[in-house]
Amino acid sequence: MRRALPFAVCLLLAGCTTARRPAGGPPTPAPLPKAARATGPIASALQPSLMQLVGRVLAVDATTGTVIVDVYPFADFPPGPAGRQLVTRTADLKPTGRLETSAYQRGQILGTHLHDGQPQMGDEVVFPPASPP
Repeated sequence: MRRALPFAVCLLLAGCTTARRPAGGPPTPAPLPKAARATGPIASALQPSLMQLVGRVLAVDATTGTVIVDVYPFADFPPGPAGRQLVTRTADLKPTGRLETSAYQRGQILGTHLHDGQPQMGDEVVFPPASPP
C-alpha cells in the first residue's frame, strides 16, 4: 500500500496540471502580428502567373516552319479558330520562339506555325502574358 501511494499521488498531480480544451471545438489560432503579414512585393509575388501553360513542344520542322505541341490535359485550351498566339520558353523561363496556332488539332496534339525564334523539343508552350486589368 505504501508503494502505491506515491504512484497515485503522481497520477493525481499529473491529471490536475493538464489543460482542458473548451467544448466549442479546436482552439482558434492566434492572429499573425502585423509585421508577419504579406504586403507589398511579397503579396504581389503570390499572384498567379499571367502566362498560362498550354503544353510542350514535341517536334520542330524548321524547313516548313511547323511546330507540333503536346497540349496538357489540364490546360484551358478550347478548340477553335486558328491564329492564337503562343510563346515557347525554356525551363528557366527564357523565351525561345513565337507560334501561331493552325487549324490542326487532334486530341492533345496541336499544330502551330513558327513565326520567329528557335524552339527546341521539350520547351514549354504558354499563352503570351495578358495585360493586367
